[in-house]
Amino acid sequence: MIVEFQSSVWKVSLKPNYNSEKRRREIEKKKKKEEKELKKRLRKEAIARGEVPEGEDAEGDDDDNDSPEDGSTEVV
Repeated sequence: MIVEFQSSVWKVSLKPNYNSEKRRREIEKKKKKEEKELKKRLRKEAIARGEVPEGEDAEGDDDDNDSPEDGSTEVV
């Protein structure tokens, strides 16, 4: 906060607090990351117990990799 004296009136000009905005974004990002890790850990535990997590098929361990596990390439 910057305070200046101008003729018999105090003039106050507030600067935006960018640090608090940055901190808020960092906290949100950390919370989102923790939620994602928890969800991933619970999913792995469910698969280890032999349960199929809700909304997934039985073989859906890796959604990013759609190639067969034996390494062969399948042409359709």
